[in-house]
Amino acid sequence: MNQKEVWGKYILAQEKVLENKSKPIGLNTALPVKLEGNKILVSVDQEIYKKVFKADIERVFKLENFDFYENHILQDLTITENISLKSLSDLKEDAQNNYIEFNEHPVIEGEISAINSDRQAGAVFPIKPSMSYLISTFYKKIGVKQVDNNKIDVEGKLHLPIEKLFNNLFDLKLSGHKLFFELPEYHNLDKRVKELEKKGIEFPTPENNVFCFSFSYISTSEKDPDVGVKIFRLKKGLQKYFKDPEINFSFTTQYYYNKRKTDNGLEALSKSDIDFWDKLYTEINGDNYQISRSKRTLSFDFNDQEELTNKLESLKSHSYIVIYDREEKHRYKYKIK
Repeated sequence: MNQKEVWGKYILAQEKVLENKSKPIGLNTALPVKLEGNKILVSVDQEIYKKVFKADIERVFKLENFDFYENHILQDLTITENISLKSLSDLKEDAQNNYIEFNEHPVIEGEISAINSDRQAGAVFPIKPSMSYLISTFYKKIGVKQVDNNKIDVEGKLHLPIEKLFNNLFDLKLSGHKLFFELPEYHNLDKRVKELEKKGIEFPTPENNVFCFSFSYISTSEKDPDVGVKIFRLKKGLQKYFKDPEINFSFTTQYYYNKRKTDNGLEALSKSDIDFWDKLYTEINGDNYQISRSKRTLSFDFNDQEELTNKLESLKSHSYIVIYDREEKHRYKYKIK
């Protein structure tokens, strides 16, 4: 394994440690806390979140013994039709507070005897604004990209008041930097990199004469005071091994956030939420897609798997939307004759 591969594995390991550190630890409050010298001994119970939510599920759905491992709630229609939207909304919020994924939209169990060939099935997906979109509403112009479901890349960095706001609402925290050094006038840069590699001097493979150096931070509270030192040293190294009079520098900052807090945080950003729905109605709502702001869902009809896939991909190309897609576990409504 060469030095570049080791560096890649190191960055991946740091990201995994970050993800693990962000997971909550459940405490069993039924057992007493013990003091031993400077230490406080507590009882860890990772099932505590399920126990709290289980009681609420049984209360709302009038169940005697709900089993989490079934991965669904089964109840008679005569009971579920009397459950208010507010109760379901409160239950969803309760699930988020207890770090549990809960889809409040019902499905009906039954046997399909025949399917109408005209618009065979309907799909309904819960949606919400992406974190990249919410941040963009605070700027006239900013380069921000959703990396995955709980990470974003920002060109440059967020202004401190905005970073603090999103930290309070969504636990937004710094997770790394990408530093870009462009040598626009250097000829045969790839060849020079390979020459140096033979001498044991490693540089990342340049793309369009641009080097990219990535840094991830294990400690989520770390402010990384030496990022300026990293920039200075890297620039000196490039000037030493690549004789080029011009080096252009830019950087992006990576942040991660607690996606379970998104819905609650949206209440504090009501203007951004209103703008989001206005944008949806203007750009997407119509013959192909139907939007319900009250239920916070997007729905559409499809005839086959190919049409379903194409419509989903088209929706996901809009970076300001987050679609709750359970993929093969998602349930669809069929028109029955």
